[in-house]
Amino acid sequence: LAGPISVLTSDFPAPVKDMMSHASRSTATRHAEAKKAGKVLRPYNRFMMYRAAYADRTKQFAASDSHRDVSRILGVSWRLESEDVVEHFNKCSILDSENHQKAFPGYKYAP
Repeated sequence: LAGPISVLTSDFPAPVKDMMSHASRSTATRHAEAKKAGKVLRPYNRFMMYRAAYADRTKQFAASDSHRDVSRILGVSWRLESEDVVEHFNKCSILDSENHQKAFPGYKYAP
């Protein structure tokens, strides 16, 4: 890659998903998601926040719907991102973890 996806796709029509909104979901919304999924899903780490935010743009950039391609490209891109971008997704991840803990206080990851 010649640069991070956030820069290379800045003029693409696909929006960047607002992960701060995702991290700020209410307890009721989280409970509804868990009920629909049949289990409590793990909170996103900072890379997964980044991946979710830029997945649609990366699909356009790569002209591929392959999740494997998207993850590979975004993995390389993540290492090229500025400290500001990484810090933004780190904050989103911390907020998601805190709100997840409030919604599911007894949660313990069980693969």
